[in-house]
This record gives sequence, structure tokens and C-alpha cells, in this order.
Amino acid sequence: RRVRGGQSSQYPSDVKFSYTAPNVTRINDGVTPPLGAVGIFTVYGTNFGPASQSSPDPDVSATLNGAPCTSCVIAEDFDQAICWGCPGGAGTEAEIIITVNSQASDPFHFAFAGPVVTGYVPAAEIPTQGHTPFTILGYNFGPAGTTPIEVYIDDVECTNSIVVDDSTVVCLSAPAGSGKNNTIHVVIQNQISNIFANFTYASPIILGINSGEIVPTSGGVFSIFGLNFGQEGDQVTVTVRGNECTGCSVVNSSLVECDNCPGGTGGPEFSRMGAQVVSGYIMNVYHTTNPAPTPTTTTTTTTTTSTTPQTTQTIQTP
Repeated sequence: RRVRGGQSSQYPSDVKFSYTAPNVTRINDGVTPPLGAVGIFTVYGTNFGPASQSSPDPDVSATLNGAPCTSCVIAEDFDQAICWGCPGGAGTEAEIIITVNSQASDPFHFAFAGPVVTGYVPAAEIPTQGHTPFTILGYNFGPAGTTPIEVYIDDVECTNSIVVDDSTVVCLSAPAGSGKNNTIHVVIQNQISNIFANFTYASPIILGINSGEIVPTSGGVFSIFGLNFGQEGDQVTVTVRGNECTGCSVVNSSLVECDNCPGGTGGPEFSRMGAQVVSGYIMNVYHTTNPAPTPTTTTTTTTTTSTTPQTTQTIQTP
């Protein structure tokens, strides 16, 4: 209704108009929100209306990827809103919609911050044959159950990985591998994490050599049995008392074969296998140069007296 010169115009009751709908232009001062963060979002734009007179403001709301924030207010006249309790998310295709007095903005698309790997547990206890679970630590992994999730050791993917929470991912079955300084990275909703280059498989353990742990003093072929030797085709270096064997290859995670290891006597120490120190293996693997012992013989002599015979046994050792 308009009043001028004491006269007022009349509008039919069915004539109405609307203000321009709110428009979102950025969030959080342009800083990408943490992946999986559940908390405060500051929303900037136009046509938000005057500042709220109450907190929370029942006429202002927001949704993040379709899920509602707990509460919102217009913090600055027309161009800034603050929303609390917004749900977490992940990926590069997130969207937020703000609604003021039943007018909804168009979706504003943004990306959550990418995942970051800072470590893993247990350290250096993953067998080289894999098939063992381990936990990846970090942040920006997203809410529990976020998919898709991929975990890689070097370029080999773990089997069945899950997001436990924003700072924890579990790989249920590690891939086979060997050695130190392997890399870990995760891919969550197509966002690739940093490369964490400190993943170590368990050190090799030698349990036996040539079945009976006996080789000639001249050396020769070694078949080395144990644990955590890696996979067929892995590079391996075997040294005996610091002297390197030749023609060594990994047959499987429990067998390494060498064409020629150096000879010697006594009890040499296997000091290294590959880049990892073998766990405390010192044993006699060579024939000794001592002659074989002479077999023990037994003789029997009989002494006879005039009344009662007696028998005496004598042990003779040359």
C-alpha cells in the first residue's frame, strides 16, 4: 500500500512480491574446510537479509550435501551467515545450500581438504607375505564409512580398506612386499593424499640352511629357510661374515637360494639379507676340520681262580 498526499492506493490481496533469493559466493573465507569436519561454516554471499535478532535464527538454515546443519544466523547484514553443527564430508563435489525465510540459494559447490597420512601402526611388523591388517593415521579422512577409499603400499592396493573416522583408516589385508622405506598413500573420493615414505615390512629371519645346516668348508650352494624373505623376483643380498654370496634369488617368502656362498670353518654369522639386518642368526654351518672320532671298542678278559670263575669288562679308547 502506498500513501501520498493523504491518499492511499489499494492493492488486491492476491498481489505479492518476493525478494531476490540468497546467493552463496564462498565459504570459510575461501579456506577449504577439513575433510570430515563437523562444525562451523561461515557462508558469504548476497541477499541474506538483515542480521538475525536471535540465535539460532529459525528463519535461516543450511544443508551440506543434503544433510542439515544444526543452526544458523545472519551474522552481518545481507552478506554473511554462520552455521553450526554442519555434517562432515569428503571429496571435490560437495555442495552447500542456505535458506532464508523459505528462499533457498542455488547449490554452492566446493571441495573438502584432501587426506593427509602421518603414520601407521603397528610399525615394522607386517609380514612380507602380506594378508595382515594395519592402521593408517592422519587427518581429513572423512566421516566413518566414507567411500570410495583406496590404500596403496607403493603402487599395490590393500584389500578391503575402511574409513573408521576422520583420523583413522584400516587396511584389512596388506599387500605382499619387502624392505624399508616403502610408501603409503590413500585415495578418498578421488582425492590423493601425500606420500608417506616410511613403511617397513618385517625384517627377515633365518631359521635354517640346507635342511641339515651343513655345507662343505669350501662353501657352495645355500638354500636358506626362514621368514619374511619377500616375494619371488625381489632383489636380495646375502652376506656371510661380511662376504657376499653370489647368484642369490628369492624363491618365496620363506626360501632364498644362492648359487655360491664363501667357504670357511666354524660358525659364521649371517649379518644381512637385503637392506634389513637379519634377526640374530649365528650358527655353525660348515663342516669342522677336526677328524672324526675313533669308535669306542669293548674287550672282555676272563680271569680264573682255583675255585670261582670271574669275568672283567674293560673299555678301551685309543
